[in-house]
Amino acid sequence: MSDWYDTFDAVFWITTGTLITGFLGVALKYALKSKCEECTLCFGLITIKRRVDLEAEVEEREMEITHKAVEDGPAPLNITIQKNK
Repeated sequence: MSDWYDTFDAVFWITTGTLITGFLGVALKYALKSKCEECTLCFGLITIKRRVDLEAEVEEREMEITHKAVEDGPAPLNITIQKNK
């Protein structure tokens, strides 16, 4: 084979692949968690456009449901114990 194939073994390629995959995962997580309408990553290679107003509305509804559940307290448990004869 060639010289470069002997220099870079399987550990190198596994490490490189893991680092690239991890970087892409972190970049995607950043883009999805940010509150920006448009996110550009990797110098314009990845561009994500979102409708933030819809997401904000969904988050407000989730917060209302959670707040109402906290105010109402936990749901009562109906437990029946049966004795074996």
